[in-house]
Amino acid sequence: MVRYHQAWLQATRCWDKESFILETVSEDDSFLIFSDTYYPGWRAYIDNVETKIYRTNGIIKGIYISKGEHTVLFKYVPSYFWIGAIISLSTFILVVVCIVVLFIKRKKNINKISSVYC
Repeated sequence: MVRYHQAWLQATRCWDKESFILETVSEDDSFLIFSDTYYPGWRAYIDNVETKIYRTNGIIKGIYISKGEHTVLFKYVPSYFWIGAIISLSTFILVVVCIVVLFIKRKKNINKISSVYC
């Protein structure tokens, strides 16, 4: 037998593409289901503590919320963003190191040539 409970949900900030915040009040433990598509880049936080997002009904997302009042934050942070940032930073560092090494080698070669002709 399934028992349904009444819970209150209020959006406290505007929804945008990357995050939204909700205030919840529930008399019992609840499972909050969103009609938004499940995607691995989403992170959920209940009272600033990360919680697991479940794939619900195959394509939408849901989270378990304990009874009481809670602030729920959903934030979209795609993993490819961090991978791209790491690759870009590594490439930048490599280019800077190569420029410094070439500058030092060039300076040594100029010093060798000047000492031969003096």
